[in-house]
Order: sequence, then C-alpha cells, then structure tokens
Amino acid sequence: MRLRTERAQAQEQLVYDATHDALTGLPNRVALSTRMASDLTGKRIALTFKVFFQPIVALADRRAVGMEALIRWQQPQQGWLPPADFIPVAEETGLIIPIGAWVLEHTARQIQEWKLEGRWRPGFYVSVNLSGHQLLDGELLAQIDSVIARCGLLAGELRLELTETAVITNIDAASSVLPALRERHIPLYMDDFGTGYSSLGYSVTCARVQMLP
Repeated sequence: MRLRTERAQAQEQLVYDATHDALTGLPNRVALSTRMASDLTGKRIALTFKVFFQPIVALADRRAVGMEALIRWQQPQQGWLPPADFIPVAEETGLIIPIGAWVLEHTARQIQEWKLEGRWRPGFYVSVNLSGHQLLDGELLAQIDSVIARCGLLAGELRLELTETAVITNIDAASSVLPALRERHIPLYMDDFGTGYSSLGYSVTCARVQMLP
C-alpha cells in the first residue's frame, strides 16, 4: 500500500492506493487479484476491461492489413493499466482463463459488427494474444470454434499470437493445440521471438519443436 499525490480540481490531495505496497511501490498482488475477481463478475467485466485495437501496417506500402487486440484494465486511481501490470497476477490466480475467453468473444463480435457496418474488407484480420495458461485449458478449442461459428468469421479473419516462452514452457499442450489450430486454418504467430528460448544455447528436443506449425 502507498500514498500517492495527485492533483484534483486544482488542489493537491493525498490519495490512498491499496493496490501498491508502501515500501516497494510494486503492485499488491492480493489486492489486485481480489479486485480482478470482482471485476470479472456479471456486467462489470465490460465496464472495467476494454479491448483496444492497434493497427498492423505493411511496411511495403504502409497500408493497414489488420489489427492487434490489446486488453486494458481500468482502475479508479491508476486509470487504464497495461497488461504487464495485471496479466502476471491473472495467470497466477487462474483468472487469465475467463479474461482470455472474454477477449476472444469480444474481438469476434467486434469483427462481426464491423462487417455489418461495411467497415471490413477482404483479407483484413485481428490478432489476439493467447497466454500459455490458455493452452492448458481443455475448453480453448471449443471456445474458439464457438465464437467463430456464432460470429460467422472466415478463415484467417481471427489470428492468434503466442510468445515463444508460452510455447516452450507448455510444450506438451502446444504439441496438441497448435496442430489443431492449423487444421482449423487459424493462423498462429510467434510473438517476442528471440527474446527468450530461441537462443542456440537453449537445449530443447528438436523433433518436438519441428512438429509445431
């Protein structure tokens, strides 16, 4: 916990911030996880979580070819928190599963809405980040199948991203889920490649890695 100074209505105020530790200034994980669990109930999820869509631009002609879905979490004092501030807590507590499911659903419905409004063009896509914990969720493929069918998405309009760390640390699940995604013609991208496990000094079973699409 900490006291933080803010300027409100042109006057200096001391604001009590229960989500950060007083000594370190780091996020208080217990407080964050408790608030997160509360915000995931009922209609609060749509009020406190928001998906922003960042354009993906082709370097060759500087034309937007798609977008990446980026989740943010709104807090009373801090405003919109970036994923780095709450995703690790969500993964530790298992709350990443309902959060990830909500992002998939929200993104698919947004694509459907853009189509109905005539604001979508052939070949355009939206990329959604998956957590390694979602690879371990036995309902992941069923969730993906469901949102694609209900929202009438075509192959390639919804794409998925995984970090290399998520793949390597969950290699058994990845060896099962990734080929299933390929069979569904769902493009998969490796995010943050080269920042962790792709070093030549890291020893992995090459045969198993080669099996991944």
